[in-house]
Order: sequence, then structure tokens, then C-alpha cells
Amino acid sequence: SLRYSIPVEPRAPISDAVANSRYLIPPRNVFWADPHVLDIDGRQHVFFEEFDKHLDRGVVKHLSLDKAGTVSTPKTVLSPGYHLSYPHVFKHDNDIYMVPESEGQGAIKLFRCHRFPGDWRFECNLMSGLRAADSTLVKRDGKWWLFTTVSKFKGGSTAVHLYIYYSDNLKTGEWHPHGGNPVISDSQSARMAGAFIERDGQLFRPAQNSAWRYGYGLKIFRVDRLTETEYKETLFDCVTPGDDRRVRGIHSLAQTKGLVVSDAELRRSRFRFLHYFDIHS
Repeated sequence: SLRYSIPVEPRAPISDAVANSRYLIPPRNVFWADPHVLDIDGRQHVFFEEFDKHLDRGVVKHLSLDKAGTVSTPKTVLSPGYHLSYPHVFKHDNDIYMVPESEGQGAIKLFRCHRFPGDWRFECNLMSGLRAADSTLVKRDGKWWLFTTVSKFKGGSTAVHLYIYYSDNLKTGEWHPHGGNPVISDSQSARMAGAFIERDGQLFRPAQNSAWRYGYGLKIFRVDRLTETEYKETLFDCVTPGDDRRVRGIHSLAQTKGLVVSDAELRRSRFRFLHYFDIHS
């Protein structure tokens, strides 16, 4: 099994749950990555990227789990004809939204769900004219905060510089740059690795650790201060492949109250799989 620690509870890691892990293996010639989770009516809904090697692009897939751990058949829910990944999903004002990564389109796109879970329609561009990866939203202190890694020139890396933008309204398109941008310039901690984790009012930021190579591991940071001009965070936990030599890396995770989902890469087969386990808190 894969051994690591994920800080769902700010007070303690949950590495003990790894012993009860189960695996979801993708079909041949595709890999699964970038899971995001919503808890709706007692059922866990997982949205994730499925990358087809023959098509050379990703689509957004969905599956669900009930309380007994029964998994539904994965189905495609968003495939606009260009590459998508990192389907960041969230609820707002009785609606469900998704911000999938569409770096190749030069925009951060917002989709709204008209019939859950499979009918998604383009709502607006949050931002245009930039190459941004793994954009992640969080609402805090009455404002929307958008965290994203940006490359300022063609061919540049989108894993090094973390930028923050803020707005009073989700859909106005009036996003203001944070006064400290880029707030982080470090391949070991800049790029987002999933939605923010919030517990007892404390915010935690999952980040990709690409120190050795892309997709090696994760770092979890406690957000200590977030204002229009300041951003401070403290390293809280690390997630690495551990001692299992089959596992080459882990680069994204998501959590709800009763579930943690992460992706990982197996060395022997060179594919990604979703790894999940139940948490009893």
C-alpha cells in the first residue's frame, strides 16, 4: 500500500488510514489524475482528469462513492474538444461550478453545472490572456481569492511562480493582482495540488513538490495571513511516495469530511491511478 500522511484534521495527520486503502485502476492507454471531490446528499462525487494517449488530450471524468464504498462507473462529463485537466469544483449560491485547467486556451474558464453531475456549460472567462495552471479558488473574508501558477512567456514553466488575484464578485472579470505577486517562486511549493483544505476555520494549501521531478510529492502549508498585500504560510506536512518502490510520485489530493482521494504513479506500469480511503472522524 502507499504510505503517506494527509492533514485533514489540523491537529493530527491521518496516515493510519493508509492501511485501509483501496485502488481504482484506469483502462489501458489512459491515466487518471487531479482528483477533486464534492460531498452532495451523503454521496462523494469525484471529478478527475482522464488523459487519453491516443487523442493526446484530457477530458473530465466523474465517479461517485456511497457510504459503503461502492464505486460507480466513471463517465465523461466535460470534453470540449481541447485539453482539460485539474477539474476544480465548488459550490456557490446553490450552484455548482468548475474551473478546469485550460492553459492551452490562454484563459481561466468557469463552467456552471445545469444538471448534476454531467451537464456543464461555459459561464465566462475569469481571466484571459495568460498561461495559467491548476487555478484554485477560495472565498475568504468576503472576497474571492484565485491562486494560480503563471508563465509570463511562451514555453516557460507553469510550476515555479504562484500568483494570487482577488475579486469581490466571482463573475465580474475584475480580478486584482495581489500586491506581493508572485507570492512564491519555488518549484518545490508554488503549484497548487488541489482545493484548499479548511478545518475549524484554518486554511491549508496543498502544493506540488517538483524538487526532484514533476509529480514527485506534495507539501501542505498552513495559511497564516492572506490580505490584498500580504501572504504568509507555514509548512505543515509533507506527502511523499514513501518506501513503496512501485510508486514514483503523487501530485494531487482532495478531501471531504469522510474521504481523501489522491493520484499516484506506479513505477512498474507507468500509469496513474486514483487512490482513496475512508476516514472516520
